[in-house]
Amino acid sequence: MVLAQELTDEAKSFLRSKAGSNYLGIEQADEGSRVFTAEFPEGVAVASPVLWSMNGFNKLIF
Repeated sequence: MVLAQELTDEAKSFLRSKAGSNYLGIEQADEGSRVFTAEFPEGVAVASPVLWSMNGFNKLIF
């Protein structure tokens, strides 16, 4: 799992090619947050604006 305000191209490439099939990358986006997984390697927008921050992610989980 990688949470960042902005994932670098290098980080996105690493997730797609070397992280295996169970990964999660989340970055801030204009429309909320962008989530990267093996199913959505180019990312998918979600409405929650703070998933990319540890505090925002923890609120989702707990």
